[in-house]
Amino acid sequence: MSFLNPSTYLHQNLSDRPIRVLFDSWFMRARLILPLLRRNMHVIGQARIDTALFLQPETPDVPRRGRPRIYGLRLNADAIEALPEIELTMRLYGKEQRVRLRSIVAVARFLRGTPVRAVWCQIYNDKRQEWTKRRLILASEVDLEAETRFCRSKSKRSAKSDMVWIPYLASE
Repeated sequence: MSFLNPSTYLHQNLSDRPIRVLFDSWFMRARLILPLLRRNMHVIGQARIDTALFLQPETPDVPRRGRPRIYGLRLNADAIEALPEIELTMRLYGKEQRVRLRSIVAVARFLRGTPVRAVWCQIYNDKRQEWTKRRLILASEVDLEAETRFCRSKSKRSAKSDMVWIPYLASE
């Protein structure tokens, strides 16, 4: 009996539709994501907050000698704070909650220079009267908008770790 690779199964049986694979933060690893990207699948998941992200490199007007750059300037805390902030009210965990989002298209080093949509999100905690710590969500579909829908997964984990980020394309 041979075992079938799950990504092969998905690709063979659902190849006519775009496939999005949602990862928990524990599985946002290059060895799991890169094979899926090679098969034209899309990946969404929470990454470590200290993930090395870079701006896309500027293309020179005049061709230069040597290998083209893969990474531009590194995104540091000041660059992230300078990004435009979107504040939304959404229904999360059974009640209306305020959400802050900052978004940019960046290049992830752990994905060997793959462009990703990076979204930093925070939820306002009414009990403590403060914003939760910032979480970093990465999506391999760079044309997705930062406005997002959140839903609660049916897992047995704590309420903080079962937040799922499901991006959607803005309706035209």
